Amino acid sequence: AQLLSVYSPDEAGELLAAGVTTPILILAPVYSIDRFHPVYRGLSSGLIHLVVHGEEHLRALQSLAGRYGARLNVQVKIDTGLHRGGCEMGDAKSLIEQILLPTRKADLRLTGVMTHFVSAVDDEALTRLQHDRLDGILRSLSTPIRPTCLVHEANTAAMVQWDWSHRNMVRVGLAWTGTVPS
Repeated sequence: AQLLSVYSPDEAGELLAAGVTTPILILAPVYSIDRFHPVYRGLSSGLIHLVVHGEEHLRALQSLAGRYGARLNVQVKIDTGLHRGGCEMGDAKSLIEQILLPTRKADLRLTGVMTHFVSAVDDEALTRLQHDRLDGILRSLSTPIRPTCLVHEANTAAMVQWDWSHRNMVRVGLAWTGTVPS
């Protein structure tokens, strides 16, 4: 795996404490990290990537980067229909472009844009609608994202069923436990 994802800073801290050196994406909104938490070192070294969930959260991460004097790797999660975290679709373009602004280069680095499917197991039409919504946002950007920026949406079910959802990364969740939806 080129990137691991966990829900919380404590889960990321456990991996770092165990010697994991693979970059780690923390999915939950993170507003602050104590300087003595293992994730702090991961943030300053670029090993930890955080997910931006909205405008207020973006401001908190910019403040965090300023306080720690570190450039933080961030990914923007866009709510294309699941309603479980992420920014509203109407805010996504602005959030991404704020991170890409040359004046922001000192605090945040956009490393990914993501969404999460509602029902990739058995609802191809809804899954494709969410895929198209993400495409629309990416096409609307004044400045295109870098080719190295990850774009991901495919969970285990989408990964095994629909190549069109693979983008440049897939998120293997249940599959790593041996569970693959039929």
